[in-house]
Amino acid sequence: MIAVKQIQTEISTSKQSIIDQIWLSEEQLAFAEMQSADLAAHVASDFVSFDVDGNAIAKSDYIEQIGQAADVNMTRLWGHFGSKDSCCLAYLREKNDGVVDICMALWIERDGNWYKTFHHENLKFG
Repeated sequence: MIAVKQIQTEISTSKQSIIDQIWLSEEQLAFAEMQSADLAAHVASDFVSFDVDGNAIAKSDYIEQIGQAADVNMTRLWGHFGSKDSCCLAYLREKNDGVVDICMALWIERDGNWYKTFHHENLKFG
């Protein structure tokens, strides 16, 4: 199991509200709880991720993968603002086959909306 050191810092109610909304969006993406068009609206046009071989995965391929994802369980580890308009999330994702992956996602605020711009998943972490 991973040990995560909790940092005890005060966070404003407004910032916590933003983090909660970003978590909700991340969970909706992880569980493919929206139609593809709605999923795509949460992912930035310049989104990037990488497969296990290091090949870049663009937004369209990522949206397709989400639609094919098996049911998963998600355990939040932390959410942290890197700046006023960027937030990084870390979580564990357990698939139906029992494989646990550790994931990180970067969300950026643009024109008043939050978009997922990066996703990284360490496969077969657990």
